[in-house]
Amino acid sequence: MHFDNSAFQRVFHYEDNRGGRIKRGIIQRIGKSWKNTRNLLFYKFYDSRKTFEKNANHKPSGIDANHWKWFLEYWLKDDTKEKCKKNVINRSKQRYTHTGGSKTMARKRHEEEAIAHIESQDASSKELSQNDSFAQVLGKEHPERVRGLGFRPCPTQCFRNIPQ
Repeated sequence: MHFDNSAFQRVFHYEDNRGGRIKRGIIQRIGKSWKNTRNLLFYKFYDSRKTFEKNANHKPSGIDANHWKWFLEYWLKDDTKEKCKKNVINRSKQRYTHTGGSKTMARKRHEEEAIAHIESQDASSKELSQNDSFAQVLGKEHPERVRGLGFRPCPTQCFRNIPQ
């Protein structure tokens, strides 16, 4: 999907796009919200016991009647129902959810090898510090976070008595 960058920046008020990451993040959030809203609308306003006409008349406020009819027709198509069933089956087969992020496996492998190399050279780099093997390979951490510990702890809680 293509958006005019200058108009997009004016609407969402940001100056530095950081290599396209900000715009991509905004578009992803919009897409996810739109998908969730469509799903919510269908399951909140559609009643399988009613006829198509009654469901078409029972539309959410603020939505054009023709758009609502098109939306219902789409959800009630055999192809759409088949896709939904297939997706449910495929999701049930997944043993683990993807948590790898956007890095390629090759890039992760390279980082892991670099960390292992640093730790084999210097045993003290295994200890938690702001200059441990992770920091040497992955770079300085976000100012208010500690890598690998999530959003809760801040650096002063973890590195209070550790020399930097």
